Amino acid sequence: MIYTNEMNLLKAKFLIIVFFAIIISIVFSCNKTINTIEPSCGVCSALAVLPTVSFKYVDKITGNNLFFGNQPAYKISQLKVSRLYNGNNQDVIFFTDSIGQSFSIGITPKTFGGDTITMQIANLPIDKLIVKTHLIGLCCPYLTTDSVFYNGNLVHTAANGPNVIAISK
Repeated sequence: MIYTNEMNLLKAKFLIIVFFAIIISIVFSCNKTINTIEPSCGVCSALAVLPTVSFKYVDKITGNNLFFGNQPAYKISQLKVSRLYNGNNQDVIFFTDSIGQSFSIGITPKTFGGDTITMQIANLPIDKLIVKTHLIGLCCPYLTTDSVFYNGNLVHTAANGPNVIAISK
């Protein structure tokens, strides 16, 4: 006959073994097996971080920031940013960095690997940013920015930056 203390000790040992089995299966759950092409992935984080593009508008002659500084030429409310989606322009919420004196836009994933963004200051001509993206990783992939084109000209690559794109107006 097994006594209560011995039974509790067996239960505790069993729970410890189950606990370690779960931990080991989580740690080793993302590995590639010989018999499959797709990797076997564990639980991916639900918090997907989308890439951003940061930019600032500067005067093409003086180099002064057009939206920040002592006497900015334009108010932030005069900047309209939209995204081309299914042939239609949709307003985009952009973020203002008053310390870095720049703006940031979140890039959305699309199947063709890019995002088209239009920007207009007051009644000036519309500018177009085309952001090329791709997924990195097989197990829990994430989106990254490859390159950014401003009005058809390459202004950013993942290899050589810059972190904040200066747009001359």
